[in-house]
Amino acid sequence: MIEILKKAQGYTYNSLNYLDLDEIEINPNEDLIIEQSDAIIICNKTIKEYKMLWAAETLDAFTKAVGELGSKLNYIFSNGPRRISMEFVRPEFIPVLESLGFRNESQFVDFWIDDISKVESSEGNTILIRNTVPEDYLKVSLITKACKGLSRGFHGEEVEFIKEWNEDENSCILLAELEGAAVGVCFVNIYGFNSEKGPVLWIRELAVDPNFQNRGIGRSLIEQGLQWGLLKGAKRSFLAVDKQNIKAIHLYNQFGYKCKDEIGQINMALEVV
Repeated sequence: MIEILKKAQGYTYNSLNYLDLDEIEINPNEDLIIEQSDAIIICNKTIKEYKMLWAAETLDAFTKAVGELGSKLNYIFSNGPRRISMEFVRPEFIPVLESLGFRNESQFVDFWIDDISKVESSEGNTILIRNTVPEDYLKVSLITKACKGLSRGFHGEEVEFIKEWNEDENSCILLAELEGAAVGVCFVNIYGFNSEKGPVLWIRELAVDPNFQNRGIGRSLIEQGLQWGLLKGAKRSFLAVDKQNIKAIHLYNQFGYKCKDEIGQINMALEVV
């Protein structure tokens, strides 16, 4: 199956280029696999949902594969989760998916700072921000889950993912504390070490407990994240944010983040209540 997925990575349209295929676990007994001559769809079963992996050489090929998927929806929903999520949807594919009941769940657009050394820090910050330690993992998870729904498609993070992210040598989770309580987190990562333009600081996620928002915590976390990146040798910074999250975009703009892709990453989902 991995060889088939590697072949599918070469198709004109696909959701596989950002995945480590060797880490994908396909179970033919539980996953729905639709393989055609120039298209493939895999509904990879998890506890909460099916994650749809897909690739197609043409729009027509994708349409045919989705048509076969539609004929099998009743079967897969009767034997597993009643939700399918799909990432990296091309705009021209949206009508085909909407005909099956898929709906736009989020649309992440890319923002960049080309030189993070020029970002100025604010003065008088009294919020304590430190690196997360293993004893904090549950706190971090609860903060992210408290923000569920504040941005489209955001549901929070599980402890297992938090542990994996924080213990990666190129990643870190910054934790903000105020009044003796953990109130905000920022997931950061460094990549692109071999890029001619220099390594990139990726701010993957920013979450502040709703009870403590509008108190400068998010701003402080971003500032600390940028400083962490500089110390690690980052020259630029990247983040992606849902197009409708105007509040977050306003904050990022204040640091100099500029939108580089108006379309970005479109994510859709089909859910049967």
